[in-house]
Amino acid sequence: MNKGFQVGWWLIIVTIASMYLVSLPLIYMNPNINEYVLSLAGEIGIIIPIVIGVLYSKRYSNSIHDTLGIKKFSPVLIPLCILMVIGAQYFITYVTMPAQMILVIMFGLETSTSQMLIPGDAPSFLLAFSVLCIAAPVFEELLCRGVLIKLFEKYGFTVSVISSALAFALLHMELRSFIQIFFMGLLFGVIRICSGSALLTIIMHAANNFLSLCQLTFLDPNTPGYEFFILILTAALFPGVIYITFVTCGKHLDYSMVNTAEKQQMGISVAAIICITAFLGFNMTLFINRL
Repeated sequence: MNKGFQVGWWLIIVTIASMYLVSLPLIYMNPNINEYVLSLAGEIGIIIPIVIGVLYSKRYSNSIHDTLGIKKFSPVLIPLCILMVIGAQYFITYVTMPAQMILVIMFGLETSTSQMLIPGDAPSFLLAFSVLCIAAPVFEELLCRGVLIKLFEKYGFTVSVISSALAFALLHMELRSFIQIFFMGLLFGVIRICSGSALLTIIMHAANNFLSLCQLTFLDPNTPGYEFFILILTAALFPGVIYITFVTCGKHLDYSMVNTAEKQQMGISVAAIICITAFLGFNMTLFINRL
């Protein structure tokens, strides 16, 4: 009944295992290994579940391009979607401030992303760029907005978008930034289905990470007022950019999947329960260690 749903969530377990299994030998060989090199190894590990997902989908005569969502899209959408993702990053930060304060108390001020090494020279910046703006967007989007969306699409628009976004957030194993990552996953999922292409969400993901990398590298957090000004401005513009993207550019989007009724019941996924349990257990361990 829910075979595709089950396979999709088992792929997430394979993904988490692959990322850690690829990274652990590097840590063993060099405990002081550069964290960007370690992250790059983890991202490369995502190739394993992508290949498994493609091979599974081939049983149903889906082409590789169809499974991964490698399709053409209107170039008109690129600037609008980049503006949308920039606004979304600040918008979700602004509207979830109360929840963020609780998470700060529980887990501290910094996330694993904000703790990443600040690139001090051109080679370091290029390494960070290759990880955050190339490897992560490509591999994570081909998995979450490619393979998983394809496996989940038979259960309807709502299930496919929410499930792929939840899987995307769980992969990062960080409760402190779960809300933001899940929200961005929802946005990427909607754009993926409406545009028909995961290539567009790769660009959006890369733009989001590039903004974060530039903030980390070039902006002084002690500069008074700049971050609050940018936050308010982009959060205010975000709804307008969404409107322009989905209305003005509506002729470039495919809304057929949005209105598709759910054809199958998704049932209960044991793998999804395992993923959520592991995620909560890992973060509760971090919370206890902080105490």
